[in-house]
Amino acid sequence: MRLFLFLIAQWFPTVVEIPVNHPVEEYLAMPRAKIYYEDMTEIDTGIITYSNSYTLRKDSINTSVVGSYHVLYTATIHLNTKHKLHKEILFDVVDKVAPVVLEVKPIKIPLKTKLPDPKNYIRCADNYYSNEDLKITTVGYDTINTNYIGIKEFQYEISDLSGNVTNHKGTVEVIDDKAPVIKQKRELNLQLDDVISIYDFFEFKDDYDEVLQIDYKIDTSNIGKYTTQLIVSDQSGNKSTLLISYKVDKKRFELTLKKEHIKLNINDFNKLSEVIKDNVYQSNGNVSFGEPRYEIGKQVIQIYDKDHLGYESKKQLTLELYDDEAPSYELLNHLNLKVFSLDPYIPDYLKVFDNYDKKPTLKYTGKINMSELGQYRILVEIYDQSNNVTKVPLVFEVFDDSAPTIEQTNPIVITNFSAPKYEDYFKITDNYDKKLNLELITLIDYQKIGIYEIELRTKDQSNNQAVFQTTIEIKDTTIPQINLATDEIYINFPDKITDFKKYVTSCEDLYDEVSIDNLVITHNINFEQVGRYEIKYYIEDISKNSSEKKIVVIIRDQTAPNLKVEDYYKIKLEDVPNLVTFATAYDDYDKDISHLITVTSPKIDKAGKYEVLYEITDKSGNYVNKKIIIEVEPSFNYKIIIIGVVSLTFFVILVYTIWRSKKRKNFDNSKNYTYNE
Repeated sequence: MRLFLFLIAQWFPTVVEIPVNHPVEEYLAMPRAKIYYEDMTEIDTGIITYSNSYTLRKDSINTSVVGSYHVLYTATIHLNTKHKLHKEILFDVVDKVAPVVLEVKPIKIPLKTKLPDPKNYIRCADNYYSNEDLKITTVGYDTINTNYIGIKEFQYEISDLSGNVTNHKGTVEVIDDKAPVIKQKRELNLQLDDVISIYDFFEFKDDYDEVLQIDYKIDTSNIGKYTTQLIVSDQSGNKSTLLISYKVDKKRFELTLKKEHIKLNINDFNKLSEVIKDNVYQSNGNVSFGEPRYEIGKQVIQIYDKDHLGYESKKQLTLELYDDEAPSYELLNHLNLKVFSLDPYIPDYLKVFDNYDKKPTLKYTGKINMSELGQYRILVEIYDQSNNVTKVPLVFEVFDDSAPTIEQTNPIVITNFSAPKYEDYFKITDNYDKKLNLELITLIDYQKIGIYEIELRTKDQSNNQAVFQTTIEIKDTTIPQINLATDEIYINFPDKITDFKKYVTSCEDLYDEVSIDNLVITHNINFEQVGRYEIKYYIEDISKNSSEKKIVVIIRDQTAPNLKVEDYYKIKLEDVPNLVTFATAYDDYDKDISHLITVTSPKIDKAGKYEVLYEITDKSGNYVNKKIIIEVEPSFNYKIIIIGVVSLTFFVILVYTIWRSKKRKNFDNSKNYTYNE
């Protein structure tokens, strides 16, 4: 029989997916467990049986409703006793079927109209969700341009609430359903054998097509009145039909021209009448024409002539007026520009002329940096409307004519006897240059003390200069130096200092000559008293510059006091005095300091030898001690004898008093005594 403390179960799967509307029974057997003893030995699956809560409660899983359901599974292990392990398994009823498209209608709309709602052209269904739960979106539909005909494709996306998506193609056909428009400009009065252009008599328009198909049949081979159909078609098959009438007369006198297109320089416009008449090849001498326009370009002039019968012959002459003369100019202003001023307005510098244009066009190439000096080339191109061009190179110079300014910020005082950096004493500003140097015009001897007038000058890079007059003071401000051998001296009392200069190694000055002999020495030393004192060394040069150094003098007492006491004393016990009285102390500085003596001694209360320590420290901390021996002899004890005598006397008196008292008492008790002599 196997003993175990616990069992381990590994269930799989712990989540079971069931497609919506599928029977649940085929999925109930899926969850199973591997069960192990505590040493991870697997238990034979043959002794394991399973049960679940669904068998007890059938409505615990509804496969017709998408959602999550929990079923409790029990694994029973049939060992010597039954052991049960439980696990809650999650059953997910899911919809993984995408919606289906039942019908997609093509969308057909007229040209340049608004797109309709694409959802009205598709019909969908889903295996689980209602149509209201389906989401229909489009990709590329909103970008369709209805200004152009054709079939445009886009994409439908249909998704249900479970995220299943179906894609389907949709189309939009933009159509042109409007026929062209025909407008007649004039009647068709034709001559025998005329070859006509239909555009001379009709005007055609269409909403979309630029090129139209025009079908008609006009026969001018016979004189008479006729009718025919004019049919105009666009590329979408839209047609417009117009029934037109035309008349064919016999051929009349025809005006002929040498050239139907002539070119004329606009400068020769005043000669136009002669040019037109010279261009007539055959006429009856009654030539007239419409008023030409003084305008560059092509224009049509109608030329008329009449024969003797009054029949009028008309021809069209295309007149092309051209201009080949470039514009001219006059320079109005100099081309010098002050730095940091506004950019030049080029029309202010040129006056432009043209034989035809009142206001030719100016184009500029190049750039002027108004914040930087130099020359700049601007190419100006002057165009008239015939594109005749005149190129004018303008060279502008950006210049600076403003002198710098000098402002003194501090007085010039020289204390090191060398030339200063003068820029440190002045604020130099310039409208252009950022950094300018100062030039000293006046000659200066910097080794001589005094106040001098000087002139300073500065120049910018454009050679604009400024001169400034001021004064410079050369003075000695350096203090003399006192060099000491030490800054602290210790003197043992009662020594004294006899030469105070011996502590000075040297005296120096940058400008004046000074020596140790120029020193003024003062001190507050009291050589008779220990303490801290100062020696002051003071020196002054000719310019009243002075310095002072100090030496700290410490007078100290380092001599130990003299302790006087014998090495050995022999005294009787009853004669032991105050031990301090045996010793005296004297110090060179503190004098008599016997009162500062301390004694360390054992208790002397009987005969014997005692070691006694005497110590003395003076006020400066100098210390000395000495050990001595005191021998104490025993002595007769008079006190004991006196006490004994007194005690014995008292005892005798007491005994006698008691005896007397008893004797008197015995006498008083004899009441009947009669004394007879």
